[in-house]
Amino acid sequence: MKKHLLLLLIFLTSQVPHLMSQSWVALDGGITNGGMATALYNGQLYVGGNFTTAGSANVTVNRIAKWDGVNWSDLNGGANNTVYALMDFNGALYAGGRFNSIGGLNGVNSLAKWNGTTWDSIGHGLTSSGTAYVRAMTTYNGNIVVGGSFTMAGSTAANNIAMWDGTNWTALGAGVNGGIIYTLEVYNGDLYAGGSFITAGTDTCYGIAKWNGTNWSSCGPGFIGNVLALKTFNGQLMAGGTFFYDANFNEFDFLAAWDGTTWNNIGAGANDNVSSFCRYGNKLYIGGRFHNIDGNFASGIASWDGSVFNSLNGGMAFTQFGVQSMVADEGFLYATGTFTIAGGNPAIGVAQWTVLLGTNDIASGENISLFPNPSNGIFNFQSENPSANRTIEIYNSLGEKINSFAMKNENETIDLSGEAKGIYFYRVLEEGKIASQGKLMLQ
Repeated sequence: MKKHLLLLLIFLTSQVPHLMSQSWVALDGGITNGGMATALYNGQLYVGGNFTTAGSANVTVNRIAKWDGVNWSDLNGGANNTVYALMDFNGALYAGGRFNSIGGLNGVNSLAKWNGTTWDSIGHGLTSSGTAYVRAMTTYNGNIVVGGSFTMAGSTAANNIAMWDGTNWTALGAGVNGGIIYTLEVYNGDLYAGGSFITAGTDTCYGIAKWNGTNWSSCGPGFIGNVLALKTFNGQLMAGGTFFYDANFNEFDFLAAWDGTTWNNIGAGANDNVSSFCRYGNKLYIGGRFHNIDGNFASGIASWDGSVFNSLNGGMAFTQFGVQSMVADEGFLYATGTFTIAGGNPAIGVAQWTVLLGTNDIASGENISLFPNPSNGIFNFQSENPSANRTIEIYNSLGEKINSFAMKNENETIDLSGEAKGIYFYRVLEEGKIASQGKLMLQ
């Protein structure tokens, strides 16, 4: 059985090389002016920013748009100002930014949630005597935490950071002062905030601070420059930003790793700003406006496995900020920013990278293999342990089940050539319980 599969893999690789390769793909004309936020919600990609149109048809979307694998569409008219942050939480898509109206709903004050059909406000949002906005969101102890630039969360005084429990707003101590929060991340049970601020609580914290649920404290000397991105990876907290030194004038070249006690260099760092991270599988994806990382060419985006940095097929040709945000799932990485080229091909503001493409690319668990993927319609599922109790279901991008079959034999084939081109999803059920799931690309 394994010998036959190996021979099949060799045949597919030699006959159709592109199925085994990794590449960037444009998403139908992309988005104007570049994106600043990404999220996956209900199996579809959402992008936020300051753009007004999307796709080759120039669909009016107003700062937030949805990609269903084939087309771009708006979310009930979009927002009246920039969307900086997106997050899927408890069955809703949360959007944060500088807007006060979204989907025709007024007075939302920088924060709203989308249920797939309509928008709703969140506790009267975030306000300030000046311009208020949300730049970052995460979850902490089961609640939503938002950071940015504001002085009030609903009717609660809160300096640039606040927590929403579904009913009420709570301030996190005295919050942060002297700047903005750009990024939030949980590491070792503590909430970390990165930005351009100077103090957190009563501590001096240059651009980085942690909250233990009760108090704020510093994380080493902090940085000379802004912390724009934080992400937990391989037991460390990764930080990226505009900094070149820490506050003790140790060189850090836009990248640093916190082990809970000390900040450490990551290779030779980057040659320009790092503004986004995405953890997927055993790799950390790093985005920004750099052209070089750890002494190697990588334009705007690179991957790191904890030891080695790699360029993603040349990366992006970009202006201004480069790659601003990334999200990944089901074998695909999506990047958005101010680029016009991805992997040598036109891609305006948003592009898709195939993390694992080809035979056995996205199937996981229960010894399920899938090939080829993408396909022109014929998909082969293979299992070393077929079972009459194993069912494979196929869903379209709207979440509608269009086919299902029992995995009774080592090889089962499904023909989707009669369906529209685009993204489909499969789900493997064992005795009615989900064992694994993944994505199909019909070309």
